[in-house]
Amino acid sequence: MLFSLFRQMKPTHLLYLGFGLMLLCIVVTAGANLVAATQHLTNTDLLIDHLYPARQSAQVIVRLTLAIDDEGAQYILSYDPHQEAQLLQTYQQNVQALRVAIAQATVLADTPQQHVALVDFTQYFFGGGGYYEDNQSAFTEKQAGQLLAASDHYVNSPFLPTIQHDMQTYTNVVEGEIAQADARENVLANVVRFLNIGLGGSAVLFGLGVAVFIIRSINRLYQEIEEKNVELAENNTRLHALSTTDPLTELPNHRALLFTLKQELERAQRYNRPCSLLFLDLDHFKAFNDGYGHAAGDTVLRDFAGALRSTTRSMDTVGRWGGEEFVVILPETSTEEALKIAERIRKAVSFHSFDINGGLHLTCSIGVACYPEHSCEQDALISAADKAMYGAKHLGRNQVRLVSDSAVTVLLNREAAEGGREEIALRGTVEALVALVEERDRSLGHHSQQVSELARQLARAVGMSQEQAQGVALAGLLHDIGKVAISDAILQKPGPLTDEEKAQMRKHSIVAAEVLNHIPSLRPLVPVIRAHHERWDGHGYPDQLKAEQIPLAARLIAVVDAYTVMITEQRYQHACSSTEAFGELRDCAGTQFDPLAVEVLCKLLQEKQDQERREVMHVA
Repeated sequence: MLFSLFRQMKPTHLLYLGFGLMLLCIVVTAGANLVAATQHLTNTDLLIDHLYPARQSAQVIVRLTLAIDDEGAQYILSYDPHQEAQLLQTYQQNVQALRVAIAQATVLADTPQQHVALVDFTQYFFGGGGYYEDNQSAFTEKQAGQLLAASDHYVNSPFLPTIQHDMQTYTNVVEGEIAQADARENVLANVVRFLNIGLGGSAVLFGLGVAVFIIRSINRLYQEIEEKNVELAENNTRLHALSTTDPLTELPNHRALLFTLKQELERAQRYNRPCSLLFLDLDHFKAFNDGYGHAAGDTVLRDFAGALRSTTRSMDTVGRWGGEEFVVILPETSTEEALKIAERIRKAVSFHSFDINGGLHLTCSIGVACYPEHSCEQDALISAADKAMYGAKHLGRNQVRLVSDSAVTVLLNREAAEGGREEIALRGTVEALVALVEERDRSLGHHSQQVSELARQLARAVGMSQEQAQGVALAGLLHDIGKVAISDAILQKPGPLTDEEKAQMRKHSIVAAEVLNHIPSLRPLVPVIRAHHERWDGHGYPDQLKAEQIPLAARLIAVVDAYTVMITEQRYQHACSSTEAFGELRDCAGTQFDPLAVEVLCKLLQEKQDQERREVMHVA
């Protein structure tokens, strides 16, 4: 019945069972050996640390007891004073040694029987009226000259047989425990020997059975591996497709487009054939996405991908570059043919009804660049098509532009002269912030312009590069934007501010830093603007920075800001002359202001005034 049950089990279950039984045998055998080793160690410790030393102590006690008795008898019977003294001294030394031996035996005693035997022995030997005290009485009688009484007293002592019986009892207890420990050791060794033979042999048998099973299963495993390899190859193919396909539109993704474009350009170069590239961007897609939601945006992107597939040739590659930007690779296509295909796509998209809100029409802007006319390098060709698409969007959208179009060239050249796209965007952001300040208080805008220009000149005078000086000027232009958060009652107050109003006013540098921190291109200015009210002596605000801890640009702006305030008519104070302002700055150099910044500014302004006087005198 058990055999038939095994035949019904699955091969893997049989394998698990065999391994389990073998492991069980090994574990039990190892456990038994571990227990045996532990017990052996315990028995060995008991024998070595207690029983053998206890037996040796018993032997020492018996030897000392007999020696004490012999020496006492010799002392009683001796008539030689010199010998008597020597015997009495040896007697006392042995008594002391006996006390030590009994104490050691008591420490080693680990059973009640041993303790009882030692206590009885000690009581009979050293207790009141015991053997030792009885001997002392006999010794006293001898010393008193009562030799016969001392001899009778010593010979008739009833204690020695009892003491010998107690020590024999103690020795028998120790010997019995040693015999028990030896017996336990023998039993344990026999049990371990049996387990090692029985269970070890079972483990070997189970191991042989497992080996036979593994050998019989190798062919089946090989077959399963082959099947898994086929499945793995199919999965790898699917993974490769996923790694090169955009999941939303099911078009080739950015990575796949770069690989395909590289192959097409190599083929075009090898055979001296043309190849064109289209960059497409859905017009106003961001506004559409914000208005209708991302789900609607995804629907539009899928529809747009379908429209591109339906209007391109089978030899063309249509893919999603990223976001709302798509790319079409046109092999064997000249510039004229590429423009025709791009225009066909543009018209098809403009007439396409996107499945949103009952049918919606969108447009796209397309840039065209061709190999080898516009570039022979992959990155340069991509950049050319991107610039052409940028030109199409900024020249009105819903149109096709070639990168070499004169209108695109003029647009790109003008932007390059103005600092490029990022520079234009940055300039617009700064102008918007300055306009916000001027809208709040026009005098603040004029003051910021003054600080910006003079800070730029001072930066150049202290040795900064043109680019660094421009950054200082930009910080000077924006240093007061935090005052838009200050109430008009404080900003336009005609008299001195209260302590509470001053505390509110001092927050403007923190507010300005927090505002600029949200604009990535202006973040480098944040430490400068936050620190432009710090003092050289460390008593400024908001962080109490000191000396060189304050950014250099902030130290320059602080001096320029103070100077322009002093020479400008204010609601709460009259304007002072440049000479008076110079004196005030120098008085505060080393406490409020950087001494170097003060000296360079005064020198710079003095030279400008001297130059203006010379020009006036020359005209006169």
